[in-house]
Amino acid sequence: MTAYDDIRAATTAAEAEYAGTIAAYTATVAQLADVRNELTALAAEFEAYKAAHPDEEPPPDPDPVAQRIIGMSSPNDEWATRLSEVGSNGIRARRIFADIARGAGDKMSVVEDALSAGMIPVLSYKVGGNIDAALAGSYDTGIRTAAARLQGYDETIAVTFWHEPNPDIPGEKFTALHRRYLPLMQGGKVHVGPILNGWLLDNQRDVFEKYIADDLLALWSFVGMDVYQAGTETAPKHPYPGERVAPLLDVLADRGVPDMPIVIGEYNGWTAEAIAQSGETFLATDTMWMALMFNSDVGNKGRVLTGDRLAAFKATKADPRVIQ
Repeated sequence: MTAYDDIRAATTAAEAEYAGTIAAYTATVAQLADVRNELTALAAEFEAYKAAHPDEEPPPDPDPVAQRIIGMSSPNDEWATRLSEVGSNGIRARRIFADIARGAGDKMSVVEDALSAGMIPVLSYKVGGNIDAALAGSYDTGIRTAAARLQGYDETIAVTFWHEPNPDIPGEKFTALHRRYLPLMQGGKVHVGPILNGWLLDNQRDVFEKYIADDLLALWSFVGMDVYQAGTETAPKHPYPGERVAPLLDVLADRGVPDMPIVIGEYNGWTAEAIAQSGETFLATDTMWMALMFNSDVGNKGRVLTGDRLAAFKATKADPRVIQ
């Protein structure tokens, strides 16, 4: 075969490919015309229906599902066990306790573990036992160093100082502590706010509000509280953890910040009913950001989740309103 024959064969093949492309294009144009004609017919049908039913209101657009974050709080040496018991799906936040007095790197490895697992660290700092020294600036350098590390992760992190301050710290020192340290910590994707004593809302709202200052409401990214079921394991009673949400909403509305995001740093119930009803309250609250279950026998806050109490929590975190 000569070079001419090669060129001729290649030309013939190209012409055939071109003809096929043109045919495919023509078919596509015909299909598009059919679709356009169908849409035109449907539009005309819709206009005719509207003309025949002038008083009929169109149905409202469905509301999007507002998704919340559910998390867990357990001591570090229990974390893996408790997570395996409840299941990792739906656990998207982890409570972490650290102390700047032990160094800026205290619990940073736990923060990194949480971030690696796709969880938001809810980091509760203390600053040693000497509040006056803290207010005098003894821990400024440590706070700045910790802040730089946290902001450097470029991931969402929630930070508080001295959770559940009552009765350890009077309101004026607590608010002064937040004025000093939270501006040093806030930045990037690090969000700051208080985690207060939820039980004060039962009948001591005036004490609860001593830990809130108007200038801090402008600084805080959220307002949080730890809440547990009243009574004891053998004599449980109301209020349930979720029953403290309405009083908190009242406080925030009265203070002029009704849309402030809410964080439940820890909650637990003696009964499955308390856990289930509280979970529903948290998920139904428009401004709820996160709610973390306390799952341990440490302290007198609750008990390890087992049986129907475990099932109630699993139902909460499996709800479609929860980010999985």
